[in-house]
Amino acid sequence: MKLISYLGNLAELRRWFWLMAVLTATSLLPDGAQASHFRYGTLNWKPTGVPGEVKVNFKVAFRRADPL
Repeated sequence: MKLISYLGNLAELRRWFWLMAVLTATSLLPDGAQASHFRYGTLNWKPTGVPGEVKVNFKVAFRRADPL
């Protein structure tokens, strides 16, 4: 009976350890990127007629200046 109680406490202790580890790790992550200059991007492709070859068109838009 004592062994079962010990193993139950061990499982609970392990669960609390992982919960605290995940909470600590997520609290150390940055709040988020302040990448406000990027507006959008598109990626298009079309076959060129040559087997296994495509033409890729990539367009992006950025804001020019910071409004501050």
